[in-house]
Amino acid sequence: MGRAASLLSYYVPANLAVKGLSSLNPTIGKFSKLATEAGYSQEDVKSHLAEKMEQSKEPAKSLFNQMLGGANPSSFPKQVQDQIQFIGMIADKFEGEGKTMESPEVKNLSKKLKNILKGKPGVAVEEIARFQGGQQGQPMGQPMQGMQPQQQAMQGQMGQAQGQQQGMGPGQQALMAILQKIQAQRGA
Repeated sequence: MGRAASLLSYYVPANLAVKGLSSLNPTIGKFSKLATEAGYSQEDVKSHLAEKMEQSKEPAKSLFNQMLGGANPSSFPKQVQDQIQFIGMIADKFEGEGKTMESPEVKNLSKKLKNILKGKPGVAVEEIARFQGGQQGQPMGQPMQGMQPQQQAMQGQMGQAQGQQQGMGPGQQALMAILQKIQAQRGA
């Protein structure tokens, strides 16, 4: 790697750099030959190889950043940011389990994130239920088993707040309750 980087230096002429790289790796020699036959110059080949080497030095993007695809979460309304943040937590969990973008779970989560970014409300409700550890059969208004009394009281307060939220469907109300619970657990 060190030899290749030194050959791609600005001060080494392109023809010598490509010749040296070809001796280090015969595949580069084949690539160079095909590129020159296609009409590219030795300088083009050298700059392409230098660019690829720089890209290989960049740290890999996290699973969540790959799913975001360059979107800036802070540019969305608060409610959407909360949903994006929750999807990020799930993506981090999947990444910790060694899942990749090709995993079916990650593909499904990525699809849900894209729907959230498009402005489709409430698409993360079923994912939130799944993330809570299999409490899917439990009604959303009921306190979950194993919760602290303080958390149960807070969930009761959130249930009252849900009744006051006019114009929100049951799915959106459930999502808001879960997001509020997550924020409370984080101490926000």
